[in-house]
Amino acid sequence: KDKDFCFVHIDVDLYTSTLDCLKFFYDRMVAGGMLLCDDYGFYQYQKAAKAAVDEFLCDKPEVAIPLRTGQCFIIKL
Repeated sequence: KDKDFCFVHIDVDLYTSTLDCLKFFYDRMVAGGMLLCDDYGFYQYQKAAKAAVDEFLCDKPEVAIPLRTGQCFIIKL
């Protein structure tokens, strides 16, 4: 809890787990730090990883940047 992070890779596949990870790490990310989220762009995870990321970011200044690999990244402002 008392650490700062510059890079976090989230690969938990499930909605609740993804949302929990985002909530835990977001406030601990340094400005310019990157969150990489797996499964954001895959159809079978639209109600899981993608939904969690989109919901989490709805009141944040950052946006999810999708990658061709099915992942997305978020750069902390």
